[in-house]
Amino acid sequence: MSVNGGTGALGAKAFMATIGFLAGIAAVSFALLWMDGADSDFPWGFALVMWMFVLGLSQAGICFTAVMRLCKAEFSGVFYRLGEVMTLAFLPFAFIGFALIFSCGRESLFYWLQEGDHGQLSPWLNENLLLWRNLVALSAFYVLSVLYFLWGLLPDVRDELAESGNPVCRACWRWLASWRRRVSLFKLQRRLYFSSFFILFFYVMSNSFIAWDFGMTLISHYHSSVYPLYYIQGINLAGSAAILLMSAVLWRSEGLKDWFDAGRLKQMGILITSFSLLWLYMFWAQFFVSWFGNLDYEYGVISLQMYGHYQPFFWVMVSCMFFAPLLCGIAAWVKRTWPAMLVLSGLIVVGFWINRYLNVLPILEPEHVPFADAREWFIAISALASWFFLVLVMFRSMPMISAWQLSHYATEEQLEAAS
Repeated sequence: MSVNGGTGALGAKAFMATIGFLAGIAAVSFALLWMDGADSDFPWGFALVMWMFVLGLSQAGICFTAVMRLCKAEFSGVFYRLGEVMTLAFLPFAFIGFALIFSCGRESLFYWLQEGDHGQLSPWLNENLLLWRNLVALSAFYVLSVLYFLWGLLPDVRDELAESGNPVCRACWRWLASWRRRVSLFKLQRRLYFSSFFILFFYVMSNSFIAWDFGMTLISHYHSSVYPLYYIQGINLAGSAAILLMSAVLWRSEGLKDWFDAGRLKQMGILITSFSLLWLYMFWAQFFVSWFGNLDYEYGVISLQMYGHYQPFFWVMVSCMFFAPLLCGIAAWVKRTWPAMLVLSGLIVVGFWINRYLNVLPILEPEHVPFADAREWFIAISALASWFFLVLVMFRSMPMISAWQLSHYATEEQLEAAS
């Protein structure tokens, strides 16, 4: 059993070709978004939803790795590289999406940039500050994420990797091999452990800015100290589910299924159930204060999601992100069965998308119908296909199982195969 995978399951090449085709559509779609951005009728609210959705799922990957490393969770080592790849694969599109939304869509999204008397505005509502605080936070997060990924990859670099692939890949592997020889494993372990704190700090900071700027500031006089926590916990829950879905793609395309056993799956199921309970608590903490205090500016925003046109979306979201994980978490067999956990993970990711949808669209359009506009399909395909394409390219470019970090969990036979 090799950490480098193999030819994968039958049809893996066709699967890669399909994702490559979708990535081509994504490239065209980004160009059309840029050209059509001046149109006041362009669905910038939906574009913001998709950007926040994929950004959250991707960033949760390296956050998962950092948390598990700090906790020294023995079951999670097999997911470390996968979580890091999920995050880095969306790196270029995180900045492209932000540039598109800020340069072309900000006046359609933010009431305080539109003409009219908006009363006394907070210094926080400043166009330049909006740009720089998000750009700096995202840049700091991704720069540290790249270093974090490279530090974790170094012990798995082998000299034979520098002899295969295209010239660019060979040059990169030779550079990493020379770097590996200058750094001790002990120093790398310490560096990874302590940098995990900074990964989490910048993860929370960047997503707090996004929650404030692209969630709360869309609504006049909306204030909630719990909203960023609720926002980030939704990412943690859906990101854990996305890691399981990506794990299935990994062992399906790369032939690594033996590494993802029932023991690890059960631990992930327990983690998802606990994240679901914490997500509901964050929602309740935000809802109860606004409802009990009869705070119009705050409860009015939540009531738009819970009643009227968006009521069915709300209850589907709650069912996918709370009721389904809770009921499945009670049944032990679900947490040990891959098909059942993949279905549950898919439901959670769908619920997370609805959550992001409800955070934005009810404020901008009282009776919006998702995907009624063909451009919304194009936006969704562009965001997801771009991310999936780079994830699969990275799957094929490096060892996806971090063998040196599995010593506390892997069997003797697995470690012998990994070496």
